[in-house]
Amino acid sequence: GQRSTLDFHLPKLTLLTSRKGNSSQYPDYDFSDQFMVEIKLIKANLSNASLSNANLSNADLRCANLSNVKANGTDFRHAKLTGACLQNWSINPATQFDHVECEYVYLSPEQQPSDRRPLSGNFKPGDFEKLVDKFADTLDFILRQGIDPATFRQALSHFCQGHPAAKIERIIALDDQCVLVQVTVPATTNKVAAYISFHTKLTQLNQHPQAVQAKTCDLKSAIPENQSTKTLLAQLLDTSTPSSIVL
Repeated sequence: GQRSTLDFHLPKLTLLTSRKGNSSQYPDYDFSDQFMVEIKLIKANLSNASLSNANLSNADLRCANLSNVKANGTDFRHAKLTGACLQNWSINPATQFDHVECEYVYLSPEQQPSDRRPLSGNFKPGDFEKLVDKFADTLDFILRQGIDPATFRQALSHFCQGHPAAKIERIIALDDQCVLVQVTVPATTNKVAAYISFHTKLTQLNQHPQAVQAKTCDLKSAIPENQSTKTLLAQLLDTSTPSSIVL
């Protein structure tokens, strides 16, 4: 039958008082506007809960289930989110993620390897804040300051040659120092292996540059119309450099 008001009220009051909710169950709970600073919710189930406008700064949400959570205007500054499930959660521009500690997240509660982001390795500091509203069922390759854009293009060329059904969906300048390239592949593709293969080739090309590759993919068509083409993004598209691939 339906859960009574007490079924929700007592655990909620206990949590807000003790600040300890590790491995506990809070599905469908309403924590809107609550003061939850430094609360401990490691491995807690918060699926379908409302956290809108709540203050969860410095909260520990590692491996928590945040699927279908409403987090509009929520303060997650300095929170720990490594291993959390973010499937279908709702955030908005007022949601704050400054200085979040997050090495990786999952896009489903099943936590399959293909649901992990990044698919291999960990986010670098600041990555999560830039990518949090862009997670999708894609391979996400990031061109960072310090990586040669021409070499990155060549690695993309090799990837497209090895995965003819791959499609570059979007290229987004996250800021002046990071460009996100989102690539879709068929559902049967081993995404983890594909992701690792791209980065392995990128490392190899950095160490041992190779000759110019033939045309294999179109980058310019993947850029949104309102996307500013500056800094790294402009360099990624600039095919005049000697080692660039032909687009």
